[in-house]
Amino acid sequence: MLKKHIKKFCIIFFVSAFSILLALSCNYSTQQAKSNIKLKTKKLNLYVNDTYKFKLKKCTYKSSNKKIAKVNKKGKVKAKKAGSVKITIKKKNSRAKAVCRIKVGEHATGIKIVGAATILLKPGQTGTVNAVVSPKNVLYNSVEYTVADSNIVSVSEAGIITPKNSGVTTISVTTKATDKNGRNLSAKVTVVVQEDSTTVQDDKVVGDLGNNLGDYNNIVVIKTPVPTGKPTSEPTTEPTDKPTVPTDEPTDKPTNVPTDFPISTPTPAPTEAPTAVPTPTPAQTIEEYVQSIVPDPNNPLAASFVVSNSNGEYRTVYLFNKDYSGYMSATIDGYSYADNKSIMEFLTKLQNETGSVTNSAGTINVMRKSRKNSWKLTFLQTGVVYYFSGKIVDNVYNSQFGLMIAEGNTLDNIFIAGQ
Repeated sequence: MLKKHIKKFCIIFFVSAFSILLALSCNYSTQQAKSNIKLKTKKLNLYVNDTYKFKLKKCTYKSSNKKIAKVNKKGKVKAKKAGSVKITIKKKNSRAKAVCRIKVGEHATGIKIVGAATILLKPGQTGTVNAVVSPKNVLYNSVEYTVADSNIVSVSEAGIITPKNSGVTTISVTTKATDKNGRNLSAKVTVVVQEDSTTVQDDKVVGDLGNNLGDYNNIVVIKTPVPTGKPTSEPTTEPTDKPTVPTDEPTDKPTNVPTDFPISTPTPAPTEAPTAVPTPTPAQTIEEYVQSIVPDPNNPLAASFVVSNSNGEYRTVYLFNKDYSGYMSATIDGYSYADNKSIMEFLTKLQNETGSVTNSAGTINVMRKSRKNSWKLTFLQTGVVYYFSGKIVDNVYNSQFGLMIAEGNTLDNIFIAGQ
């Protein structure tokens, strides 16, 4: 009987002891949890030279890499250079601690669109905007996209462009990182969505325009590239802005108005019968005009003019100074291009080369199928097409100049200049 009581007592004792130990353990764990350090954030992003202050009491601080970020006894962090670092925080007289991971990076200095600045899309075709933020160790590499007209395209967070309707719009790409003045940097890309029926003209075959001027024998418009500053060798077709200086001797021809006093010698005999209208001076032929041109050595273009045929069709003639070598620019419908090459190099390419090429912006295509055809220049955004042909030797007017012929009247659309 005594053994049973002892056994029962032992069981009750051990159960009670175990319960007490368990309670003490739970209480210790609770107290330990309450003593853990609570941080507002366990991750921080800081620009170089930025500071951050931990607002904690009775703690010690330690940086894993003082060259990237250092921390003083009061918990003030100073970012030194780009990189990653850990700040370990411990509670004094306690086992409680916390770790804050800090990324340090540079301010943004630029953003650049990678690839074409103009993206040409067809319905159902997607595109991508790619941008690079500099420098490489910038704090944030990510960018945000904003579409000017969301009815034309949409763009995802990854920069994927999806067409909605035909039209032209822009997408602004903005950095998350700021520059040293606290401003976000941005760049723009143009997006052109073509209509379903939009096709680039490609079937029209135009022969060598340089050999197709036999019927174009009437000058319609003459536009010289720049004033020469020299007197012309022939009389001008229109009055000059200023009166001429009086001559010392009488003129050979009668004056247009009566003189104030009688002249000493009689006038020549009158004509047999008066003409109905004054007879004009003999018209200058195109060949005569071309032969009279004196090129400016500082300009690649000697002259340009428009000729027409009996059907009212036009061709524009550009005469190039083959001795010119240097900077040359061409502006077509507001698009400007410049190169530092000789006229002979330019004319050689026009005359001999073939092929098809599209500019990096995806806006213009230049194509020539064979040397029997003229060049075809297409503005892909608008569908506007120009045809032109080049010759090193002018076998049309037999002049000293190089020759480029454009279909139509392009004087107001194509401008060629030198330095």
